[in-house]
Amino acid sequence: MQKNKVKKILFITHSYAMTGGAEDEFERLLKYFASKKDLYEVHGLFPKGERSVIYASYCTRFGYYKYGHLPVIYESILSYIKYNIKSIIQIFQVIKFAYGQKYDLAVVNVVVLLWPIIAVKLLFIKVIVFVREDIYPVSLRHFIYKLLSLICSYIIPNSYTKLEDFKKVTKIKNIQKIYPAIEEIDVPEIDGLKEKIGIELFNKLSIKKRFRFINPARILVKKNQLLILEALNEIKKISQDFLPQIVFLGYYDVHSAYMKSLLKFINDNDLQEYCVFLGELSKDYLYKVYQMVDSVILTSLSEGMPLVMVEAFRFRKPFISTKVGGIPEIILDRRNGILVDFDPKQVCSSMLDLVKDSEMYTLIQQNAYEIYEKNFKLDLALKSTEEIFQTVLNSSK
Repeated sequence: MQKNKVKKILFITHSYAMTGGAEDEFERLLKYFASKKDLYEVHGLFPKGERSVIYASYCTRFGYYKYGHLPVIYESILSYIKYNIKSIIQIFQVIKFAYGQKYDLAVVNVVVLLWPIIAVKLLFIKVIVFVREDIYPVSLRHFIYKLLSLICSYIIPNSYTKLEDFKKVTKIKNIQKIYPAIEEIDVPEIDGLKEKIGIELFNKLSIKKRFRFINPARILVKKNQLLILEALNEIKKISQDFLPQIVFLGYYDVHSAYMKSLLKFINDNDLQEYCVFLGELSKDYLYKVYQMVDSVILTSLSEGMPLVMVEAFRFRKPFISTKVGGIPEIILDRRNGILVDFDPKQVCSSMLDLVKDSEMYTLIQQNAYEIYEKNFKLDLALKSTEEIFQTVLNSSK
């Protein structure tokens, strides 16, 4: 009996950040397919940075390319020009890395890597693309969807919302939704959190009888942390007795215009005591911090199906979110989470409801965990993903 040929797969992602749902899902893909050495040979291509060292540990061969991806929200013409300039370098680097390797498949982790997708297709490699976030304006998103329908062998969106949007625009058949998922979490006993974040921050996290919201996201305009601060300021106007603490966990650049605007708002409104910026932390530390907070809040301008929502469900932390991406297809308002508009007063009201209404808090906890158990198990997601990979690998097209 002839032994099956090991399939050589190139995995490409957009970011080296230590925190981020798409980054976590990419690592899980690498780990899973690298574990099946009798079936797959895993190669990786990603920007160089702290997490790329972890990515590389799963790869038989790996390389780096210049960081840069298509803007996902309305931005200036200059942002698109900068991306397209970087794309020339990206195309060269991707083709140089992949040329002559005879890959059976290329897997691109996010749809915003438009030029790397085109680069591998120029080498006549089958391409699978994950659609993990929305692109605005909608006209640009739909143009990209049409282009990808001509290039890609298969599309994997992470919500029904994206699935229907893609199918409506392209009529594509090789498409299947797979929800994001996380592994069974066994939070380790880590004694080094105080040393990792410093005594001052650790002490602020340890103040008793203070309700805590966590925003586990990079500090970016797209993530819209200013809305949380505006809501916190509204709470301050109403009552000093219920002022919660906001824990921001994610990479930030103190020199960026957006971070400066957040710090200015905090200082102008005397909110320093109620805001904690932890920066980037590894998953072990993140999960430890989850145990120290009461709720997760995400006020993004654009999302796909965020992994932090799944983590909130898993840790039984009620989830507040803006109505973006695929989130509204999962969250039933005030039953398994809370949905808000881009309105500081409404966000303020929702935060206070969680702080004050213990019955609603418990109801959301219970219902959200049931949703997690039913829809977001990692073994099922990876099995479905592998089935799609095999379908493409065995296809003659």
